Amino acid sequence: MIPELEQRKNMVNQESFLSQRIVKVVEQLKKNCKDNWEKEVTQVINICSKRGCPWFERLGHKRSQLVA
Repeated sequence: MIPELEQRKNMVNQESFLSQRIVKVVEQLKKNCKDNWEKEVTQVINICSKRGCPWFERLGHKRSQLVA
């Protein structure tokens, strides 16, 4: 049987490990969301530059302004 002090120490270590793991996972999630957003925006810009976008043209912009 493990002494109570040792059990508490193990629980704290496990809690600390899980807390650190959660922080890392949340950071990775934020990074993935940002990367996905950038990819989606790039994809929309590419589609609009090839096909044109009526909503963009209604704002007074031309298709050539989308192409960098």
